[in-house]
Amino acid sequence: MDVIIKTFLRKHRPFIRKLFKFYVYFRRGYGVYLAFAVGLLNFLTIQYRLLVQTIPFLKTLFPSFVEFSLFASVLLLGGAITLGYLDYTYGTYQEEVKAGLKTHVAWKKIFNEIADIKKELGEIRGQINKIGTDKA
Repeated sequence: MDVIIKTFLRKHRPFIRKLFKFYVYFRRGYGVYLAFAVGLLNFLTIQYRLLVQTIPFLKTLFPSFVEFSLFASVLLLGGAITLGYLDYTYGTYQEEVKAGLKTHVAWKKIFNEIADIKKELGEIRGQINKIGTDKA
């Protein structure tokens, strides 16, 4: 059975790689773009239906869905941009990047090499200091 699977995978490797590539493209397209658009439209529709249409004051303020959507979109975009900026500047973004770099195989290797170089430099500095104190 194991031989059959290995033979199949070897034979169909280009097709399988293409499938994985399409899967990555799908996740990126849906997760970043479509989910955002669908989620925003869903939020606006629910808020308009449950909030604006049931409260008379808001219904006179926003007589149509388009007016409400424009107003709410400006508020949402401003709030989202502000929150994103605060997260990048003061929030968890920096720690997420550090954690991602530490777990990535290539970066982990680079960081280990840098740590080894720092250790060797420390030893060289120690030897230079020892030579300097011996002469004095």
